[in-house]
Amino acid sequence: MTDAPVLLPPTPAAAPQKRYWGFWATVGLGAAVLLVFFVVQLLVILVAGIALSMPELDQSLNTQDIVDRVMDALNARLGLLQSIATIASGILGTGLILLFIRARRRADVQEYLGVNSLSLKSILVSVVTVIGLIAVFDGLAWWLGYSSGGGIVADVYNTSIWPPLFWIAVVVFAPLFEEAFFRGFLFAGFRQSPLGAAGAVALTALAWALMHALQYSLFSIGWIFVLGVAIGTVRHKTGSIWSAFIMHALVNFIATLSLAMNWNI
Repeated sequence: MTDAPVLLPPTPAAAPQKRYWGFWATVGLGAAVLLVFFVVQLLVILVAGIALSMPELDQSLNTQDIVDRVMDALNARLGLLQSIATIASGILGTGLILLFIRARRRADVQEYLGVNSLSLKSILVSVVTVIGLIAVFDGLAWWLGYSSGGGIVADVYNTSIWPPLFWIAVVVFAPLFEEAFFRGFLFAGFRQSPLGAAGAVALTALAWALMHALQYSLFSIGWIFVLGVAIGTVRHKTGSIWSAFIMHALVNFIATLSLAMNWNI
């Protein structure tokens, strides 16, 4: 009788855990990020408005007078308060995105958000794409006889008090948060779902456009959607979120420059 080795069946390897949140988890966590973003913005503006109006308040005023004084203080400094709120909410929102990514086991922040270097060619493609789209948009607006007129955005700039802070908020902090969220966190989760890259580009562009629905006209929202599709496509092709940030920041820079030129006339 020989002592033959006993052959055991191989132990099945454990299925590797996915490094990205699934579609519905991405939607739910994304909604939480947006909720925090908007709540922080609202709180910063309201608290600052109340604080600024405090010297003008006294016990003889009724509730409506107090509300009117607070609203006057808000409207007179809306641009300044919006700048501060954008920076504060952008920092907290981005921090929450990083926290949610860290909560996903085996997830790497750099890979998840696409924080990869860009070639000079990719940078040029990003810049040329934005300039071309702006030219098309402006030409279409002229042909249709449409004029943006600045609207609420112009009012915000005119009450910014200290324009450099407005520039920093709009050209740096807003694109950083929005791209980390839309073309970073949401794009990564949606792309891994049955939607694929094309669906992720379209869905993030739609969500981005709807986020600005209360600020702009329907024509401008359509422009934001088209721009979002372009930004998402370039971000996917280059594999880097920096291309999205460059495109977004450049659009905001040109728009803010136009506001500043009109304001100074």
